[in-house]
Amino acid sequence: MLKIVDLILEYKTSHSERTAEGIMNIILPMIMNKVKLIRSDYKADVIQDLKMSLFSIINIAVFKDADIPESLFCKDKLNFLRTNNFSSESIIKLFNNKYIKNFIDEAGIEVLENAFVDKNSYMEFKSNFAKFNFRNQFFNLLEKRFESVLASFYRNNMNYFTKEQTILNRFTKEGDEYINLIPDNSPKKIDFEKLGMTKKDIEFLNLFIDGNKVYSQTEVAKMLGTSQQYISKRIREIRDKYKGSF
Repeated sequence: MLKIVDLILEYKTSHSERTAEGIMNIILPMIMNKVKLIRSDYKADVIQDLKMSLFSIINIAVFKDADIPESLFCKDKLNFLRTNNFSSESIIKLFNNKYIKNFIDEAGIEVLENAFVDKNSYMEFKSNFAKFNFRNQFFNLLEKRFESVLASFYRNNMNYFTKEQTILNRFTKEGDEYINLIPDNSPKKIDFEKLGMTKKDIEFLNLFIDGNKVYSQTEVAKMLGTSQQYISKRIREIRDKYKGSF
């Protein structure tokens, strides 16, 4: 749950390659998800920029201890929580901290109960809550920095990407085929009705796109309750049907 925090705190002290690799193993899936729609000849540079952003955030991140007085962990307070079935309202009222409920939802009520039993459990509760807050704030900062890097990339390459058309043959490492729809702001537009594209085909293709998110064949197959092989076959049929029209 909080492994990333331990690694970050260790790295800020040691700057060891082993620790940096451990952090990267956790964050890399997030980075790869961010760049999955970027062309392969641009992707490596963007990945490098995102990795640099990760460690710049690590360098400025500051860990703070949680301010939870030990005096709160007494028998009367525990009885108060038990009487109220550890409701969200009772927990927030006792600790006067809205984030503690989120921490307990993740860690479990038993972690809170144990903190009333002995001092070691209290110290562990306090330490893990501080790590929980640090992790959430770290990922919030990281997400904003990543979005800033990507926004700068698209802004600097806008003229190139606005010339791109719909691409039906992008493959992932897992073999899934993505349909990447990149906005085309050029004067020439494709009239799908004139091309004879059926409503059924258009509706099928629209399953791959939801706002800024683009789904893989496997994800669409799960939505439809069918196989990835069937989805792949449908894409080939559509591509063969209209390939002479584009």
